Amino acid sequence: MVRIKFGDVIYVDRNCGIFGYKHFGIYSGNKNVIHYTKGSNNEFDGIIRETPFERFLGNDSSCHVCHFDDEGNRNSTEKTFLPQSFGIQSAAPNLTALLAVTVAKGLYDSIFAEKGKLYSAQETVERARSCIGKRGYNLLLHNCEHFAIWCKTGVEKSEQVEDIIKLVAMTAIKI
Repeated sequence: MVRIKFGDVIYVDRNCGIFGYKHFGIYSGNKNVIHYTKGSNNEFDGIIRETPFERFLGNDSSCHVCHFDDEGNRNSTEKTFLPQSFGIQSAAPNLTALLAVTVAKGLYDSIFAEKGKLYSAQETVERARSCIGKRGYNLLLHNCEHFAIWCKTGVEKSEQVEDIIKLVAMTAIKI
């Protein structure tokens, strides 16, 4: 059973109409998460804050914990179901999701070969805290996933953005 630990990169699935997305953050301990939050009424204005875990979760009752290899590459993700008491225990790994992440990682690495390193939990949280109060959210170039992965690896990556780029490229090739 996986537990959310200090310094983990975590995300929740968000549903916004027909499309969904993953909202990322860094678990900073004491039931808090450092992540991009809305900075104003503008959906595309964001500010990095440390908030209670409940705020990060929103209406969700589960989140995902990302795992990395020693070179800072995301190699798996596990879904974690949260009990009322926030004991933060999880179910067994979702093997279909693990396979999908592994295949996507291989494709990603073959196209976007930027390498990082794996920061310790303490370094990850320190990097995240050093950004509290900063703005600069950009859906395509600096979103919550870019931020969280940078905190852990030193490289700004967003598999969600790269998946969209791949989809657009494949569509253009077919046309």
